Amino acid sequence: MRPERISLFPLNVVLFPGEQLPLHIFEPRYRKMVRNCLEEKSPFGMLLALPKGVVRVGCTAEIVDVVKRYEDGRMDILTVGREPFRILEVLTDNPLLQGQIDYLEDRDLPLEVHTRQRLIEAYETCHALLFQTPGQL
Repeated sequence: MRPERISLFPLNVVLFPGEQLPLHIFEPRYRKMVRNCLEEKSPFGMLLALPKGVVRVGCTAEIVDVVKRYEDGRMDILTVGREPFRILEVLTDNPLLQGQIDYLEDRDLPLEVHTRQRLIEAYETCHALLFQTPGQL
């Protein structure tokens, strides 16, 4: 059963499903969050933190290994991204940032051939603009 309320961990990194992410946990509130997740065998939510706020779509993170525990309570953990979600509501009744979430499901939608071709062309144009030098365009 997937929890609909999870602890949230904003960070300046994006976690994708299936990707591994090592983390060094040092803040007391996040050390508590990790301990709770380990005890309950539950995930936490990774969110991209930007200067103007937190992105409202993220990915659940499963702790797959505690690589190292330090005497002062810090720890190095290895996580893996599991399921994408969107935040429905940010909950502030706990010292830890938590959210009521909705899991996002992948759905293949049928596309008309013309629409599909236009999307591919738009993607290729964006890719060229982002990754090629101006003389290559």
